[in-house]
Amino acid sequence: MLSRDKENSEGPWSHAALTSRIDESATHTRYEAGSPNESELAAYDYGIGSGIEPGAQRDLAVVFGMTPELIRLALKRFSRVIVLDRNIEAIELYKDWLPRDAQERLTILCEDWFELQSFLPRPPDAILGDGIFGNLPDLETHGRLLRQLLGALAPNAPLIVRKALIPRAFDPETERFETLLERHRRGELDASEFGFATRLLGHSELSYDPENFVLHNARTFASCEDSYRNGLLKQSEWAAIRRYFFEGDNCILPQEIWEQELAQAGFDFIEHRCYGKDWYRYYPVYACRRRTLPSSDENSESP
Repeated sequence: MLSRDKENSEGPWSHAALTSRIDESATHTRYEAGSPNESELAAYDYGIGSGIEPGAQRDLAVVFGMTPELIRLALKRFSRVIVLDRNIEAIELYKDWLPRDAQERLTILCEDWFELQSFLPRPPDAILGDGIFGNLPDLETHGRLLRQLLGALAPNAPLIVRKALIPRAFDPETERFETLLERHRRGELDASEFGFATRLLGHSELSYDPENFVLHNARTFASCEDSYRNGLLKQSEWAAIRRYFFEGDNCILPQEIWEQELAQAGFDFIEHRCYGKDWYRYYPVYACRRRTLPSSDENSESP
């Protein structure tokens, strides 16, 4: 295991934001929604396997972000795994969550995602990421990173990501925080469904800039804290929201625009949506591969 320690700031991914997602440190478990659960990991696994011929080599995977659930999955499916994360604290926090007997096959680098190709030993057989695009500042950077990843991948290798989106036919009125709270109190949304929807969708009028696709999370958490301190939220409800504490901004694209960016970058894609949890509808898993163009023979017209 190698950590290349460059100077970097933790940014919005502070110690408080990182540790808020941990359910039990002793068992190395994190709260679902903010972290991929078993159903979502199965979707990643399906994306890894689909399109691969039986017996084909799975040598190298790249994981963007220090997501222990994804890293463990990659170590099961690939001979070597490279992990990229710019946050030293995230690396230090989660490196002990990883299998010790796999550390010879695992390299962890503190590097810029946009410099990916400069330190890869070969084109990877898969690139995996969980929520990584939400950390980008704007739409233009989404397209730039997608093109970078397309150029890095081995032929037919997948890019598999879970992406937070503004879902199709989004209605801010039905997603208002007050409505989510009522549904939670009626037992229609569990703690994770309620807490995560509150952060991403529940304060769109206050916190979301639809022109620039930016979600200002600090506004959401400040509003929720005010509600708690004024007695409008129970302690358990505030705790459910605090699981997903984050004071930075996220770039949350409408689903149609995200899919346009994938296509413009040169990807074909499949949306692997799971069923049974509310956030699956706005946080789906996408398996993407380089677009296969028709052959010249297929394009030619008969004389």
